[in-house]
Amino acid sequence: MKCPQDGTLLKRVEVEGVALDKCHTCDGIWCDNGEIERLKGLHKHKPEAEVEERYGNPEVTKDEVAGYMVCPRCGKRLHRYRYTFARDVMVDRCENTDCYGIWLEKGELDAILDELKELEVLSQRKSRSVLARALGGFLGRFTS
Repeated sequence: MKCPQDGTLLKRVEVEGVALDKCHTCDGIWCDNGEIERLKGLHKHKPEAEVEERYGNPEVTKDEVAGYMVCPRCGKRLHRYRYTFARDVMVDRCENTDCYGIWLEKGELDAILDELKELEVLSQRKSRSVLARALGGFLGRFTS
């Protein structure tokens, strides 16, 4: 498969058993459908740095890219859209419903996973706060 940004041949890399395809020229990462969700479940911190450390920057074959970006898996057009709520992370997703792969530019995978961690922390705080209020109200009935 070729990088949709610069035509470099993508190399297979692995993060905790999740196989991804990385461009060692622009440091973009191709995620097949469902792979981001699998990475979210791992609760990894900064997987892009781990990939860079483990695989480095091997020699690559670069090619040309003309026009809009196309899916390296099926050749359909990639469309840009916002992936996160709090952070401004725009990703490129394949329009083919049989594919739905996602192209992530350098730093976007880490930003997506960082936002997930932030949302989990906020959710836990809110849950504890709701529980504390509920218990306070419940226990208050017995102390009055």
